[in-house]
This record gives sequence, C-alpha cells and structure tokens, in this order.
Amino acid sequence: MKTSTSSRHVSKSKTSKVNPNLGIVNGIEVEPHSLPYMAAIRTTINEKTVLCGGSLIISSLVLTAARCLDGATEVEITLGAHNIDESEDGQVTLISTEFIIHPDYDRDSMVNDIALIGLPSDVPFNGNIDRVVLPGRGDVANTYDEELGMVAGWGKSKRYRVY
Repeated sequence: MKTSTSSRHVSKSKTSKVNPNLGIVNGIEVEPHSLPYMAAIRTTINEKTVLCGGSLIISSLVLTAARCLDGATEVEITLGAHNIDESEDGQVTLISTEFIIHPDYDRDSMVNDIALIGLPSDVPFNGNIDRVVLPGRGDVANTYDEELGMVAGWGKSKRYRVY
C-alpha cells in the first residue's frame, strides 16, 4: 500500500458521528516521501492485525489514534516509507511497548481518540523522515473552522477496516 490522501472541509459547526470503520478509501497517491512525518503503525488487538497511521511529532514520539493502541501490548512503527509493502531505502522500523492513551478515551463514542507512542530511541531526520510541522503558539485562537484539511495514510482501494 502506498501513501495516499483525502481532503475534507473541517467544521466545528456541523455535528458528525465518528464511524470507526472508515479509513482512507480511493485516496490520491502522494508524491513518494512528500509526507516525511507519516508513521505506519502495526499491532495485533484481539487476534486481529491493525494498521494505523500516525505522525512523528518529535524524534522520539508519534501521535496516533487511541483506537489503534487500545488493547495492544506492543506496536511496530515504520517511518520513512511510501510503500509499506516494500522495503525502501531510508525506512526505519522500531518496536515499542511505551504508549499513552488519553485517560478519557471512550471507545464507544470515540471521544478523546488520541494517543502517543514513545519510540525506544530518537530517529534521525533525513529526506524521508522528519517531524510534522504543528501550528505555533500564535495560532492558539485559530479554530480552522471551514478550512480544508488533509487526511493521510495507507488506504486501500476497497473498504476494509484500516484506520
């Protein structure tokens, strides 16, 4: 599977239900390694293999969804990948047992569906691996209401349970 994206308008004013079966389906393949912060996260939960995406926020920390870690004991994180089905130059794969799920995460409503994975060592930044650029302190009042947002991950061409 290759990295792909989908764009949607972000709106706080509209009520939407979270559907945990949705993922990136029929997205647009991105330029290889143009999203160097992307992390592929694989784990096994209740005897099912789970594939999720995440974002490298510092050299030792990945941000992801809590549902990707809820019930897991360890995770495999791959950084620097465009096609996660192939070994590519510059890829780094690590195993971690250190993660924090938001204490108020609710698996039924998906409220507070956020978690952090601590990497066992700092990952060196290179052309294929870098941290995501987050909004700065000057953006704290920005709601981003009605702005176009991008979702990225390793989607499939058919509907499968991939977060």
